[in-house]
Amino acid sequence: MSRRIRSQIVSTILILLLSLSAVVAVTWLVPSFSAATLNMLFRLRGSLPPPNDIVIVAVDDASLQQVGNWPWPRSVMASVLDKITSANPRAVGLDVIYAENSDAADDKLLTEAIRHSGRVVLPAQLIESDSAQSDIQRGTSAWLMPLPEIKGAAASVGHAHADPDVDGVLRTIQLSKSDAEGTRLWAFGLETLRVSEAIPADQIEERRDSLRLGRYEIAIHDEAEQSSIPGVTIIRPNEMFINYIGPPGTFHYYSIADVLNDKVPASTFTNKIVLVGAVAQTMGDTRITPFVAYGGAENRSGTGMPGVEVHANVIETIRRKAYLRPVSDSLSFAVALLVILIASTLIRLLDGWRAVASLIAFLALIIIGSLYAFNHLFIIPPVVPMLTGFFTAVPLLLLNNSIMASRDLDNKLETLARIQERFMSHKATEETFQTSLSFIASILRADTVALFQKAASDAYRLKAYAGHRPNDDERSSGINEKEIVDDKSSLSLRAPLVESTEVLGELLVKRSATAKPFTENERQLAREFAATLVAELRAAERNSELQAQSLTLHLPHNIIWKLRAVDDITAHLIARIGFMNRVFTSMTDGLLVADITGRIVFANPAAIHFWDDLDVDALSERSLSELFVERKVFDLERLREIMRAVMSGRSVQMEVEQVTRAGRLYTLQFSAVVSRDGRGIELQSETGDSLVQAEQKIIGLIVLITDVTKRRELERIKAETLQLVSHELRTPLTSIRGLSDLLLKFPVPAGESKEILETIYSEAVRMNELINRYLDVTRIESGAQHLSSKRVAANDLVKECAQSLGPLASEKGIQITFRLEEPSPVLFGDAQLLAQAINNLLSNAIKYSPALHEVEIGSASRDSSVSIYIRGTKAPPSPFTCRFREARTPES
Repeated sequence: MSRRIRSQIVSTILILLLSLSAVVAVTWLVPSFSAATLNMLFRLRGSLPPPNDIVIVAVDDASLQQVGNWPWPRSVMASVLDKITSANPRAVGLDVIYAENSDAADDKLLTEAIRHSGRVVLPAQLIESDSAQSDIQRGTSAWLMPLPEIKGAAASVGHAHADPDVDGVLRTIQLSKSDAEGTRLWAFGLETLRVSEAIPADQIEERRDSLRLGRYEIAIHDEAEQSSIPGVTIIRPNEMFINYIGPPGTFHYYSIADVLNDKVPASTFTNKIVLVGAVAQTMGDTRITPFVAYGGAENRSGTGMPGVEVHANVIETIRRKAYLRPVSDSLSFAVALLVILIASTLIRLLDGWRAVASLIAFLALIIIGSLYAFNHLFIIPPVVPMLTGFFTAVPLLLLNNSIMASRDLDNKLETLARIQERFMSHKATEETFQTSLSFIASILRADTVALFQKAASDAYRLKAYAGHRPNDDERSSGINEKEIVDDKSSLSLRAPLVESTEVLGELLVKRSATAKPFTENERQLAREFAATLVAELRAAERNSELQAQSLTLHLPHNIIWKLRAVDDITAHLIARIGFMNRVFTSMTDGLLVADITGRIVFANPAAIHFWDDLDVDALSERSLSELFVERKVFDLERLREIMRAVMSGRSVQMEVEQVTRAGRLYTLQFSAVVSRDGRGIELQSETGDSLVQAEQKIIGLIVLITDVTKRRELERIKAETLQLVSHELRTPLTSIRGLSDLLLKFPVPAGESKEILETIYSEAVRMNELINRYLDVTRIESGAQHLSSKRVAANDLVKECAQSLGPLASEKGIQITFRLEEPSPVLFGDAQLLAQAINNLLSNAIKYSPALHEVEIGSASRDSSVSIYIRGTKAPPSPFTCRFREARTPES
């Protein structure tokens, strides 16, 4: 397993653990988030249609205005019960506690009304007892029950006790409640429903996580809460979530005043569950529900729900079997972990806008799924753990991906910098600048070459120099110009080092006072050197920054550093590519580069000489088959053989004669382009392991086109010269051998012997001259002969040669006549070799001309050439002629 993968696994595990810890902390330490989420689920669901068989007879403000302040005479409530009982309701829940004696007649009327109905359920309230005799018993809970005679007349008694959550919102109710003495009562709503369904009291069965009431299986849970006594936990058994169908006022309300005034038909209560209780806000019997901030009707927003309507919601929750079931903590954490894993998988597999879109869709799925589970499955989803895990893990995962991507980009930039160093064949160091400046000094013939670099304070400091160290007055103070600045004598120049619009430094080039001024070509060279030094400076800065990363904890660089590094590397590569392009375009040999399919991707200008009718752009659009096969340089089978040989790693060289306007002779060399050079560039793998060596792979083809016409002509001339020399050598050798054999075999008189020896000597001298001339030609061809190039006056050279051969011409009575152009043409060349050529031609003219005749020698110039001719009486039809290039001087 690679280091990069291990790092990813460790970081992902840490993020998962941290996100899961955040889920646990928020769920347990901030329970109000979960409570607020449940409120939000109720509000997003909205109100449900109210049932028609549950009605509320309300003690409202209109009733208080008609009857009077509370408490009313119990005879009033007896009258209300009689009117309701006459409609034969299924059950009547009278949510009023009559625990104290009042007028005996009124108590009797109410008792008779309750007994006559036979289906009235009365409430009881759990209160703190302060009448106990001991301090231990004082503060214990006890039931506040109706009067015994009223209680005895009722069908049942249920508790109306409500315990809101820590935020004051009533979300649950205990279906059974006991006082300090163990007297247990069922909930008021549960008892009312039992009476309406005519379910015997003994058919209420407690089970694990449920309560059986006739045909209803009620989902319950036991909720634990901390006691004021340390180490004691109080268990609230048979807890049921109330599934409110809406905000206050959702159920059907009828005012007691309307019932007393017979404004409500008796059939309104027939076969229905009737709940009688206080709804006026001044009576204080209200509870805060999840709909407390519901933005519905004007009279519903921000008000508490009357206790009698809470009982109606309890009854409707049981009847609809809409029991809200909470999810256990362990399951909540498991779901949150699943959310975290899905989010991490999406971030891992997708990137960019796809990852953002998928995360948004996943978040919407969490919310929609939670609403569906709440509305249809009656499950309280763990929204807070899921959202906490999502909003904790996603930013951490994205941040981790960003850090890892940034670190990978740093590594790739370092790898690219190393590749660039291999491409440059050296690292940009102080020694590199010293070597570069020394080379510049030798090329520009300068005594001082100095490189100044711009520091952070905009001051210029001397980075390197070659030759004489610059004086203090020659130190750069910075220039704002973007072009070369000369001094008045043009013996020194300052070339700015500019990248885009930023001046990075300055190149100072200075000559001695006795040297010549800089020419325009030398100024251009200085510009090229300055552009190269810009890339070298950037490479040196980048190397120093990369070497500075020596900390064990490798934190990635910021985006500005990356952009600057990319710009520097790109600028350096562009400069190198431009340099290589200039190298290729300046080659005298033609160069074609083709890809693996044979399509030309690069052609230098010299390649077009092989095809007279194509330009460089046209070459780059062709294939090897179009250029060589269709133009009949060679056939298709030969091209296939060449391609197979090149693909096997061999080079193929062939010589072809191209019939062009010049009729040239070329050699074609085919070789492969591989994906790595012979030095074995090592690259860093993406896995972050040790550097691995790049695999050698053929990726293209190079065709080198060399014009060998001149070479073949020189070889032909060399062969002819050798043949001529061999022929010329045979004559003196034959003469020397014959005369020597004569002297050895036959007696020769002394006079003839001397003549024969003179002839042998003369032929030996002639043979030596022939050998020296051939050696001179050979040395010139091989470059061993040193040729000095000096100004030579053509007329003076001719006169000196004529003067040296004057005695030979006088012996034959030959007159040398001059036809020289004035003023004398000027040549640049080797005076000795020129004199040797003229002497050779002039001696031949004297030698082969008849005696007492004239030999004419003259000079003439035309355009950029000079002709020196020698004409004898019996010379060949075409005169002996030497042609030289005319010297160009500033004066002429």
